[in-house]
Amino acid sequence: MGLLESCPNCCNEIHWMRCGVHTCPRCEFDLGSYSAIKELRPAEVWLFNLLISGESKKASELVFSLDKLTRFYPNRFFDDGRLLSMLAHLFQGHKQAFTDELATVFEKGVQLPFRFALAPFFLSCPKSSQSLLWDLNQSDELFVGRARRDEVKKIDLRSEELLFSCNISRKVIDGLVESGNLVKIVRGRRTRFGLVSVCSLVERLSPPKLSSSKRSHLPINEFKRAVSYYVKQIESGEAEIHRADWSKGFGGIQIFAKSHNPGVSDVAEGVVTVSEFAKLAKVYDDAIRRVVKSGFVTPEVSSGFRKILLFSRSQVEKFIRDYVFISEINKSVGQKPTALSAMLESHGVLAVSGPRIDGALVTLYKRKDVQEINWDHLLAKEFKSKAGRKRNGEVLFDSSLWVGSMEVKKLTGLCPVDISDAVSKGFLSVGVPEGREHVNGRYFSKESVTSFLTKLDEATEVSAVIDELRISKKEFYLRFVDSQFLALLRIGKRKLVLKEDFVAMREDCEKYVSATTADKLTGSPARHFRNLLNTQRIARVTLDQTGSAELIDLVERTLAITIACDLGGRSLSIIKGSV
Repeated sequence: MGLLESCPNCCNEIHWMRCGVHTCPRCEFDLGSYSAIKELRPAEVWLFNLLISGESKKASELVFSLDKLTRFYPNRFFDDGRLLSMLAHLFQGHKQAFTDELATVFEKGVQLPFRFALAPFFLSCPKSSQSLLWDLNQSDELFVGRARRDEVKKIDLRSEELLFSCNISRKVIDGLVESGNLVKIVRGRRTRFGLVSVCSLVERLSPPKLSSSKRSHLPINEFKRAVSYYVKQIESGEAEIHRADWSKGFGGIQIFAKSHNPGVSDVAEGVVTVSEFAKLAKVYDDAIRRVVKSGFVTPEVSSGFRKILLFSRSQVEKFIRDYVFISEINKSVGQKPTALSAMLESHGVLAVSGPRIDGALVTLYKRKDVQEINWDHLLAKEFKSKAGRKRNGEVLFDSSLWVGSMEVKKLTGLCPVDISDAVSKGFLSVGVPEGREHVNGRYFSKESVTSFLTKLDEATEVSAVIDELRISKKEFYLRFVDSQFLALLRIGKRKLVLKEDFVAMREDCEKYVSATTADKLTGSPARHFRNLLNTQRIARVTLDQTGSAELIDLVERTLAITIACDLGGRSLSIIKGSV
């Protein structure tokens, strides 16, 4: 026998205090005539048994998973108990019962990899209950839907479902939508993808039963990054799916090109790749790409997802006859590239490409200009290197008038950023010594460096000043900085107080003290001296006496000491009058 909690006709809650026992107080429905009492489903009974047996952790995981799972399915599946039933089978490890229940969610005849059908459960259930899911995911067979025509079915996938199922990025999904391989459905703020378009894409990417022999292999991760491109290649017959391991999404697809694809297999005879070009030119690959960008050689660009640069052998031979990289000269001469550039420039040989010319990585010269050089004579010749190098013992500037940047850094202890700040504020003056028109470093006048060092030696850090004066940081800035009693010396993040300003501050603190500091020095209650000032029982220091009294209340130090030493019980008015 079951009890009714609400009226079956109007759903009004039934109270035990009502006029009639057999009728609904709202719609007067005959409660005795209703016999279809709802029975608990097996999954609900199992959940109640979990709670009764004390397995609250497992029950809470199931309820939490059920709440997250409702985002991926229509509400009808929750109302009829199918979601709870599938979760119960999953948590109990009933493999066949779980797959049979899941098949009723999808339209009859729909074929999907298990990864696509199980994606909501992977995203909703805790890892402790996913062992059955991973076991099903490894299946080579496709999942087949078996829902009846009159039942509600799952017709779309959320974006997070598709990301997990396909194992690709959002950028690749956007490319599939733009190419028409996926149908995007926007409902308010939610974005979904049509299940029919997903099934069609999976069908096109399934390997044929009779696969031709493989020719040239494309890396798996390359297919994941360019699914839209390779789908087009498959449809045109230029490529063929060899194997599809759907347990890894699109990452498990192996594709083989039917026709010859440059850069993937061996290049054709007479064609040179970037790596081969670099070996012949005695340089690295990126240097060749920069030379191509500068227009010294024109490649043949192959079609494909990645633009592969190919060169005819005649092009490469002509380039090597006409040009030479500094790296090739370096190997033959045995000098460092920067010193070689300076030597060639001093000899009148100018580069046609390089870091300072067109942004190229390696300096490039005309080969005929370099071949005419007598290297034995050039290496033995004395010359001034504009690359900043000098021979041992050679002085390139007058040290009595100029100081180098490295020496200034050692003398001042400042980093390059702080030195630049000192230059911008006029503490250091920068110039170019005679004979050093083109330099990599900076030079400072000896006079400005000496003056700046004197200021730094006499200056004191703000933190040290605060500690010595025994005042708070807030009082220091209000009393001396914000009132323009002094000007801080700011060098980068360092804040310094000059010697003359420090002396003036010390004298001011010996005469006057703030109300807050007076409370601490005299052991008075908080705001005691401020109350004395507000009630005019003691005199406030004015701007005529000191400029530091503009933004803060000050009292004379002697008056504060007098009040602290008043142990005879005299009134403050007498003390004020005596002072």
